[in-house]
Amino acid sequence: MYTIAIIDDESIIRRGLAQSIDWNDLGYEVVGTASDGEEGLALMKEKKPDIVISDIRMPVLDGLEMVRQARRLHLPCSFILMSGYEEFRYAQCAVNLKVEKYLLKPIDNEELLKVVRRVTRQIEAERKLERQISESMPLLRHNFVARLLSGRMTEEEIASELGFLDIDLSAYQYLVLMIKVDDYREEPYVSHIQRQEVLKFGIFNIVQEVFGADSQSSPYPNGEKNLPVYDERVENIYSGGLQQVLFHDTGGDELVVIAGCGEGKEGPALRRIYQLCEELSMKTGESLSTTVTIGMGRFRKGYQGIARSCAEAASAIECRHMEGKNRIISIQDIHLPGRRDSISISDLEKKVLSSIKIGLVEETNKSLEGIRTRILEQEFVTLEKMRLIGMELSILLIKEAENWTNQDSERSHLEELNGLSSSIMSKETLDDIFQVLFTLVEKIARGINAQRISQQKEIIDQAIAYINANYGSEDLSLQDVAQNVHISSSYFSTIFKKEKNINFTDYLTETRMKKSMELLRNTNLKAYEIARMVGYSNPQYFSLCFKKYTGYSPLQFKNI
Repeated sequence: MYTIAIIDDESIIRRGLAQSIDWNDLGYEVVGTASDGEEGLALMKEKKPDIVISDIRMPVLDGLEMVRQARRLHLPCSFILMSGYEEFRYAQCAVNLKVEKYLLKPIDNEELLKVVRRVTRQIEAERKLERQISESMPLLRHNFVARLLSGRMTEEEIASELGFLDIDLSAYQYLVLMIKVDDYREEPYVSHIQRQEVLKFGIFNIVQEVFGADSQSSPYPNGEKNLPVYDERVENIYSGGLQQVLFHDTGGDELVVIAGCGEGKEGPALRRIYQLCEELSMKTGESLSTTVTIGMGRFRKGYQGIARSCAEAASAIECRHMEGKNRIISIQDIHLPGRRDSISISDLEKKVLSSIKIGLVEETNKSLEGIRTRILEQEFVTLEKMRLIGMELSILLIKEAENWTNQDSERSHLEELNGLSSSIMSKETLDDIFQVLFTLVEKIARGINAQRISQQKEIIDQAIAYINANYGSEDLSLQDVAQNVHISSSYFSTIFKKEKNINFTDYLTETRMKKSMELLRNTNLKAYEIARMVGYSNPQYFSLCFKKYTGYSPLQFKNI
């Protein structure tokens, strides 16, 4: 049954349209009526009718503006507009708003029913098209990813299709893994297509499990209903720096994983990918008694970078005949760089400093882990070089700690940090060196955060003193107090609420009320005199605030 809403400022027309036609017998339900465009818009938001029959000339909000706002809100309604004015401009506006029909009053019921039936057929056609698109969406996504991996699309074409297909490719950079099912073309699988697909389906499930994606089913692209079904998925993975993972079946004996990470996160992301690949190989052997070979491209930026990384993964996996099956083959391992002991980490050092400055332990450790990964990527780095890098990093960290440390009261803390730093030169492994750095980060961040809290408390104490000295000024404001303690008003508002568990305005009112109570008890001053003393030029407003705060008028309070 389709639903209808009727909107007209004339009640007789509303009743006539709602009651003179037996809508229920015709397969429709009138879900509500409204007397103007504003009420009509509210009705549409609540009931979401399929068809809206509305007058154009109405008070508050006319019919055309109501349709405009409904279109902006993407309300799923079809509109039939009526007007008693045979003017071209109304019809023109209705066409521009894609109104289904424009009718002139008085409305003939038969003509209206013809229009409603025509609009209903249009709605049915649109819904059928939506169902067809929804049913074909897995195949559309599959084909899109295939074209994306092949590099046959421009950046503009990719961007235009992502929203329609509901695929998220917002990570800064992507790396492609090509997973080849080693036994797919071996007996007993090669002689039985269903066994081949069952094998690959089992491996696909393990890939989903290992990479953290939810296991779901969708129509198999070739339409063979008796075969296992699966398709690509976009999922978030929060460990190891991975931001997004997209799965894709290329057909035959290969699956593809597209892994994305943020800017500067490729170090931890790459280490995490290696861990997941090793886990995938282990679980494939344990569960299915078979193996996979994994080709790995490089992290590449942009949509086109995905195709480049895919080509690299394909090149890597082509070395399977030389490297052997059941391996993880990275494109970077095929052409190894010359030996060197020079490592560029200045970009990651900046990240270490920017995060430790504000006491972020996790973010600082992520940057340190990125440096550690960069060292591990080099085949030949001496222990002395590792120690020097560790010492350099520790000195940078301790210098930042000194910026926050009171030399008199925190000297022992600095001595402890320096002692930890010196111990790096006696460490024998990279893990031990970085364990010292992680410990330094923990201790320094704790000290920085403690100093920040102390500073905030000192600022609030100064602010309270200023408020106590100036509450009698009617113009006293949050901006005045923030300026007095030399911080921005937004930051002051935040730390004041955090420290006092009350916002500034309520605290100022409370201060004034408490002083008023004290003066009423201990002096013979009139209420209007006390009002001026505590910052209220209007005695009536003061009395109102006082009663709201105490439950008594000033006179009642004085006589208690």
